[in-house]
Amino acid sequence: MFFKFIKQLLNFKHLLSRNENGIKVVLYVTMIAAILLTAHKKINQLNGFKIPKLKFSNELENEIVKDLIRMCGGNPEKLNEVLLCNTS
Repeated sequence: MFFKFIKQLLNFKHLLSRNENGIKVVLYVTMIAAILLTAHKKINQLNGFKIPKLKFSNELENEIVKDLIRMCGGNPEKLNEVLLCNTS
């Protein structure tokens, strides 16, 4: 049941890597996404998986954009500077 869920709803069908470590990384990230999606469903009292997945991904994208805007002070020209400083 679990593998059917991650294959159908979380697109685990297509592996990005063929070595063991790469497959493990993709599987772990997919399982984390499944846990976050399940928590999001439960907190927001949503049914099904397709609509909650879409809502969750939209909310996550909005939060990432807000963080990027905040980090670069509202100036998109500074984005590369901010990202380079945070990785060093």
